[in-house]
Amino acid sequence: KNVIKSLHAMEMLGKWEDLESEFEANCKTWEQLAVSDEELCKQFDKHYQACSAGLELWRQENAARLEQEKAQQEAVSQREALIAKLAEEIESFEVLDALQEEWNTLTDLDDSELNKEWKYQWNEATKQVKMALQKLAQAEKDKEHAGQNIEAVMGKLQDWYESKKVLPSKLHHLKEEWKKIAA
Repeated sequence: KNVIKSLHAMEMLGKWEDLESEFEANCKTWEQLAVSDEELCKQFDKHYQACSAGLELWRQENAARLEQEKAQQEAVSQREALIAKLAEEIESFEVLDALQEEWNTLTDLDDSELNKEWKYQWNEATKQVKMALQKLAQAEKDKEHAGQNIEAVMGKLQDWYESKKVLPSKLHHLKEEWKKIAA
């Protein structure tokens, strides 16, 4: 009788997104009970049919929405994967450009606010990668010119020593130059 009452209550509520699993649990419980009373079986069948019809109607009405939610979740996953790739070590602007092309092929999300949020995250992540690549390129450039820079600093120091005109402020700037070269 409790299973029948539960089915009747579900039928009256009709909130199938919340009750779908409970309906299935009640049906399994009914099967396990193996009820033989004809009157109870008729009542169960009556409420079972009504609940099944309501559940099926809800599934049909919400199939498009559920499919849309699934598609959106997949699109979000794609974005998460691309941003995760940005978090990995990227060696060149070519790799970054390839990831940007991949990002550009993604279709916009249906939710405009969510779409804006993901675009913001992407732009911030690419900005960080670009800055890191630029620093790396600058470091390589500095490394190439380090020998020349060292010679220039040593030349200035030699000139100052020979002319005996070493000002503390100039010496400080020279030390800072040396630190940059050493870094």
